[in-house]
Amino acid sequence: MRRRRFLAGIGAMAAAAGSGSPLSAARGCHRLEGSAVICTVGFAQTPEIPPEPCRANCWAACLSYLMRAAGARVDTGNILARQGMPDGCRPGDDFALLRGTSGGWSDRSGRRFRVDVAELAPIIGQAPDDPALSGLLDGLARRPVLCGAAGHTTVLTQITTLDDPVTGFRREQVLVRDPFVATHGLRRLSDAELAESSYALAVTIRRI
Repeated sequence: MRRRRFLAGIGAMAAAAGSGSPLSAARGCHRLEGSAVICTVGFAQTPEIPPEPCRANCWAACLSYLMRAAGARVDTGNILARQGMPDGCRPGDDFALLRGTSGGWSDRSGRRFRVDVAELAPIIGQAPDDPALSGLLDGLARRPVLCGAAGHTTVLTQITTLDDPVTGFRREQVLVRDPFVATHGLRRLSDAELAESSYALAVTIRRI
């Protein structure tokens, strides 16, 4: 029953996004041998994220990455200056800093954008019908999500889950775009990184 509800939810997310979505997310499930079901939600292809040497600035690097994808001409320095941190590389609360970016923005060309940052449930859902997991996957089906599971902000791009009647339900793989130079690139979050509850934020950006 839980598996059927999960598959139905994935199908609904795919239908909701539609072919006209500005971002093309991968959403699908298939059955393996022994009735296990593997599902993937997210984005199979994403641009490279520029490396960020300061771990404390990764939140700004990730936000500017998403804003550029929406057509804004911004970089990490623009984000830091806008939030009153022109010197940069000052440790802070990434979650609070990102939540504080909601509102009107102007990019370097003077174009106006509206940024809305909304909290999603952390990456802790352990069952197909867990509301926390369902909400996170719903957000990821629409656009990449910012998360703090690495100890700094990364861009969550894809989650793969496995629902096995013998071993149960688990996250099989969580992929992120990581700006921090020490772990830079498209990579898989480790079990240790996923063991701690961390924030997940949906960012909506639109031209105004």
